[in-house]
Amino acid sequence: LHALICGVRMEFRGRENIPSGGLIVAAKHQSAWETLALAASFPEPRYILKRELMWVPLFGLYLKRTGQVAINRGKRADAIAAMNRAAELAVREGGQLLVFPEGTRRPIGAEPAYKQGVAHLYEAIGAVVV
Repeated sequence: LHALICGVRMEFRGRENIPSGGLIVAAKHQSAWETLALAASFPEPRYILKRELMWVPLFGLYLKRTGQVAINRGKRADAIAAMNRAAELAVREGGQLLVFPEGTRRPIGAEPAYKQGVAHLYEAIGAVVV
């Protein structure tokens, strides 16, 4: 369908290596495209996202109703606690918590600017990270 609408070709490699059930997915964030492609690639996707996205008309309502996790990036301690709770719940329920470790989109080829969130989640709940 994506090829018909946008003329975009998409290829996933190594899907057979992704375990089923609850896990954390740490993905590179370069455009809006992978946000949609990843959500469509997992049976129970849940994103950790900036709370400002919840304020977008209609889209914010969709995010709330689908159990996405909004965090206030300005309040670091609250954000970490929210991530821990969401990750633990997602994994326990067999969901996939989708995280962009750099926190925001980065240009293609840009030097990585990874934050500690995924490592912290891994250490806090011991979930599989892909």
